[in-house]
Amino acid sequence: MPPFNPGPTKTVEAVVKWFNTTKGFGFIAPTDGSPDVFLHAAALEQAGLPPPGEGAKIKCDVGPGKKGPQVVRVHELDGRAAAAIAWAAAAGASATMSI
Repeated sequence: MPPFNPGPTKTVEAVVKWFNTTKGFGFIAPTDGSPDVFLHAAALEQAGLPPPGEGAKIKCDVGPGKKGPQVVRVHELDGRAAAAIAWAAAAGASATMSI
């Protein structure tokens, strides 16, 4: 099976409108005024970031989803960069650690 291709993406800065940790999703409002974007917990988990609170600032890549625009990759959440190991794992790379 070929890897998932989210199609064309655009990097945006946005503010979290709401996020429900029980349901595992929420919506963000891009600062450029474009339509609201769906944010799934999986995008945060891949980035190694915790669930956001209302009003948190987020920098992410947005692409087409099943019902409209959705976050396909998170770069930063309230100034916290995504974990490098989480990004490598999402890209299919293996990480090793030596002691």
